[in-house]
Amino acid sequence: MKKYALTLALGGILLSSCSTRMYTTRSTPIQREAIPTLPLIADMKVDLKSKITGEAKTKGKESSVAMSKELALYDAMIKNEADVVIDPIFEIKVKARKATAKVTGYKGTYTDIRKPTEQDLADIAAYREAQGAAESIDDGMAGKGKGFKKKKKESKSDEKVKTIMNN
Repeated sequence: MKKYALTLALGGILLSSCSTRMYTTRSTPIQREAIPTLPLIADMKVDLKSKITGEAKTKGKESSVAMSKELALYDAMIKNEADVVIDPIFEIKVKARKATAKVTGYKGTYTDIRKPTEQDLADIAAYREAQGAAESIDDGMAGKGKGFKKKKKESKSDEKVKTIMNN
């Protein structure tokens, strides 16, 4: 009887030591038009000399390609102290109820977050206007087998990029 009780107690301890962690955040959707805000401008330092990587595996009920990709991005940012992964490229493997994602990209870190100047607001307006014009050109060319190729710009290894952030 003692052996049975000891086996049962040991089995109970072993089974109760398994744990699963799940991190969540609370969020509430906000209609951006309901709260008038000014954008913030952030300068970003991008290291184009070295690539960063991250990996994630999910299995069971929580296994999904989207979840694996998000966790791989998170892993890359945490391991490399990055604020964002620039130009992420994913390698996805799905087998049975397991998904594995590997991401490779460049490290981006915010260096200066500030209120926009008048010049920044003019740049934002010009950018949005150019985007609208580019979208209308692309819409007009859709289905015709023609397209525009963007000219690639030579860049330095540590480039600062102006990023628009809505708060």
